[in-house]
Amino acid sequence: MKKINARLLSVTLALAAAAMLPMPVNAAEGEKLLVMGDSISAGYAVEKGQYGYYDYLVECEGYTLTNLAVSGHKTTDMMALMQQADTQTAIQEADVIVISIGANDMLTPFMKYIDSIRQEDESYQELFTRLDAEGSLVSHVSKLSGYIRPNIEAAKTNIAQIEADILALNPDVKLVMQTIYNPVDYDESVIEGAGYGSSYNLLHNYVRNSTNMINEAILALEHTRIADVSAAFEGTGWIYIRVEEKDIHPTQLGHALIGATVLNALGITEGESFAMSVVLDNVSKSAAKVFPADDRAVMEPFAMTVSWYPRGDINNSGKVDSSDAILALRQYNSEVLLGAGDVLAPIAKHAADVDKNGMVNANDAIGILKFYSLSIGGGTVTWDTVYPG
Repeated sequence: MKKINARLLSVTLALAAAAMLPMPVNAAEGEKLLVMGDSISAGYAVEKGQYGYYDYLVECEGYTLTNLAVSGHKTTDMMALMQQADTQTAIQEADVIVISIGANDMLTPFMKYIDSIRQEDESYQELFTRLDAEGSLVSHVSKLSGYIRPNIEAAKTNIAQIEADILALNPDVKLVMQTIYNPVDYDESVIEGAGYGSSYNLLHNYVRNSTNMINEAILALEHTRIADVSAAFEGTGWIYIRVEEKDIHPTQLGHALIGATVLNALGITEGESFAMSVVLDNVSKSAAKVFPADDRAVMEPFAMTVSWYPRGDINNSGKVDSSDAILALRQYNSEVLLGAGDVLAPIAKHAADVDKNGMVNANDAIGILKFYSLSIGGGTVTWDTVYPG
């Protein structure tokens, strides 16, 4: 592996001086899309080369995007932002406005309370298990309800005011607001196996009830189109949320589902998104087992029909070898290191993403070289050998 890494480094350095220029993009002018709200709309944890939900709207409808979302924003923060002249101008000029807001109104005080009772170096799972064993978990949840409830009630009032303020500035805008998904929605078979079942169920139900109270206010909006993300994620949230990274934000599959749900809320039921095709093709084996058919049915009409290159065969030569690794490095060097854009066509770029994380980097080149080195040793090699599980 050290030899492989040395070879990769030398190839990367050599390519840096001769990286290709980005491919030209001829984007037609379209309606103006304004995205506002919290970290979901701000694209938190969306890496370069990956898609936020708003990118699917741009790709399918040709919108011109302005994104004023800010990670961590609560409803009060958004209302303050809306008082600024530049924001008001953006609202007035928008044809479509899409908002995700309200989750932090609940989560910020929730996390503040939880951290106040958590012991040093204690994980959240360990905290809830300890409280459950002490018999104090129910008591703390009751206290938490009293602590958070005023914030929830304020958020409900603010959401109605946000709708009114936007429509006062732009009465003809197509306004879409997303419902809030439950960020505590894990694979129960894993939770039970780890011995966290009792504490998890109590926490899951509490957070779900709290988000539902805010969602009631969103669903009650009379002049807003609702993208019911909460309903879309419910029951299999762990395949749409970055659970493995111990994060509550959407995965690439989650952003794709949000994008399709928002498009549906706008009355759009089909489109041509290569990125949607990529995300659906990249669904992991474990996620595929529980991927709801109705969610897939919402997303598939926005995916292009693609004849894929074989995984790792970037030049479509019929084999995976060192030349494919070099192409993966050229893509990584140009797009990420130099910021000069893609050197690979989309279908080739997809073949280069052998670890299926939605982006191409040096790890993909290493995976290709590993596959190649195993294949020249004789015998049958599959990608499961390189990426087991």
